[in-house]
Amino acid sequence: MTRTFAAPTATPGSPKSRHRSTDEYLLTAVTATSYIGTLLALNALSYLPRFDTSGSVFGRWDSVHFFSVARNGYEYEQQVAFQPGWHALLHSGANAVGSIRQWLGIDPPLISKAGGGRGLWVEGVTSTPDDIEIAAIAINLIARIAASLALYRLTCRLFNRKTAVAAGLLYAYPPSPAAMLTYTEPAFAAAYFAGLLACSKRRWLGAALCFAAATSLRATGVFSAAVLAWALVFAPRRPASPDVKRSIPFTSYVCAALRDPGRTLIRAVIAVTLAGIVAAPFIVFNGYIWKIACPGREWCSKSLPLAYTAVQKIYWDIGLFHYWTPEQIPNLIIALPVLIPTLAGIWAYFSGKTLSLHSEAAHRADSLASIQASTTYAISSAHNVRASAEVKEVKGDVQDETTGDEVARGPLLDAVYALSLFLALTLLFTSHTQIALRLAVTDPTLWWTLAANAGMRKAWIWWCFLWAAVGLALWSGHYPPA
Repeated sequence: MTRTFAAPTATPGSPKSRHRSTDEYLLTAVTATSYIGTLLALNALSYLPRFDTSGSVFGRWDSVHFFSVARNGYEYEQQVAFQPGWHALLHSGANAVGSIRQWLGIDPPLISKAGGGRGLWVEGVTSTPDDIEIAAIAINLIARIAASLALYRLTCRLFNRKTAVAAGLLYAYPPSPAAMLTYTEPAFAAAYFAGLLACSKRRWLGAALCFAAATSLRATGVFSAAVLAWALVFAPRRPASPDVKRSIPFTSYVCAALRDPGRTLIRAVIAVTLAGIVAAPFIVFNGYIWKIACPGREWCSKSLPLAYTAVQKIYWDIGLFHYWTPEQIPNLIIALPVLIPTLAGIWAYFSGKTLSLHSEAAHRADSLASIQASTTYAISSAHNVRASAEVKEVKGDVQDETTGDEVARGPLLDAVYALSLFLALTLLFTSHTQIALRLAVTDPTLWWTLAANAGMRKAWIWWCFLWAAVGLALWSGHYPPA
């Protein structure tokens, strides 16, 4: 009979449980403080001369589209580049804010009266443009905290507590803080990280629902279906042994699939079904747009008539090397502080190199584990049962044992890093590369790399605070980059 292994968990009231509760309170406080500080700073900067004075300081760049769709629905073709999930949240949030405002007897601000104070979806509730902005800011505060806690818990399972705390603290200060107030990235990150956490616990349906929520917010969420499918199909039966490599060769996956084809087939069928759930928001929305727009548009006759890819190409000129022009060199350069550590971390992972951790003791434990195993296994391999004993002998409780089972260390990490590589290269070669500044909050591998590498971490902190100040000033005046 095959023996099953339960993943160790922190007992309520145990030192480990108390430590993690303290960590989560700390991360919540730091994240909320950073967010509120950004809000106050941007409000103060709104008194500076602006390039565009037609709207609120919070309604910049893509936020103009978000707020417009929230008020009036999809009116222009280019707006279908944005998934409807965020607008649905703004609809509900703005109506709630409007209801509370009316219940308290607070009149709409003058700017909203001037704009007509057009109502949204709830009968009898007059939701103003200001209500939409308030809703966006409130929702993203909750989303930022949720994403920070999900990243912390995920990192605890994949690596260790100290790496998780470092990643969470760094995550509280994003390189593009102004966009975090009204854009989709915080909510997307919360859903995506929650899905990864569910995968690490083998809660496949929960992961699919989280990833589907992410897809409803940003179209790139559809790629998380591949992460889910890979982790599910190739999840081993038994916990990983200490001599497993940090990144599993592709041939090993093939051999594992052929060793038990029946099991692989069943898991593949389940994976395809769950992937359909993840992709459903994207497919349904594009199907709806096709139904109401075609055959009147040129893209309708394409072999794959996707409105999303069409409007990205038509209105944003998305395409291979389309952004690589002399006038865009500054935008390419300012994205490098995000792309360089991202790609460096991916390279270190797949090449089997050890990233330095938070103490000399942990580093020596990494070395012992890597000699014993030939190559380390995703940073956490250096913190398996054997290595953790050496760590604690050298310097007390340097780190907690990982609480995830083997699926959190092999196929899942391989898939997460592979997706991160794909998205980073897409940003670099086909997209408006500077959006890497705000997409940084959606990529866990960046924060793992920064948390594990002291040199990169120090340089990042200096650059991040400097650029955040510059970015806030530029955003307040509606100046690029977006």
